[in-house]
Amino acid sequence: MKDIHLFAAKRNVIAREEEKDWKLDDIIETSGNDKILCLVKSSTPNVRFLIDHHKLEYGRTITPNGVEVASEKSFDIEEGCKLKEFGAEGYGKGKYEYNSNESEIIKTLLSLSSDIDVQNFANFALSFGKTKSTSSSNSTEISSMCNFTFYNKVSLKLFEDLEQINYDHYLKPTEKF
Repeated sequence: MKDIHLFAAKRNVIAREEEKDWKLDDIIETSGNDKILCLVKSSTPNVRFLIDHHKLEYGRTITPNGVEVASEKSFDIEEGCKLKEFGAEGYGKGKYEYNSNESEIIKTLLSLSSDIDVQNFANFALSFGKTKSTSSSNSTEISSMCNFTFYNKVSLKLFEDLEQINYDHYLKPTEKF
């Protein structure tokens, strides 16, 4: 089980913290010869379920065809993640600006579009724009900007302080990598 369900006793949900205090015989309902174990979908997401369901341990590559997810895990996220829940107002907007002399990188980044299948992960909007282009005899410098909007239900915080983290403890590369 992926820990996304809770046990229920006679239609009353048993909190995850209290499950260990119950015996299975006390929550199984009997109807004739049938024994029924009631499960209710938890309204609080489980960290491990989110990591597995959204393949957060898999690498991502930006290609001209969009974002590709690696076929195998790149690393394992160990315990220590914190889940922060948002209400209906949980959304954010931002802007990322960058400069580059490497036109191939810009072309790849500019190929991202809103038709990428991220609807199941989060409602997500991206827009890219070229803001300035200057040419010299040897190279072209491009200043670009990415505006983004996201809508979340939860936020997964992997680390408190990135400078003091022991990466070997929390992020363990898989054998293949």
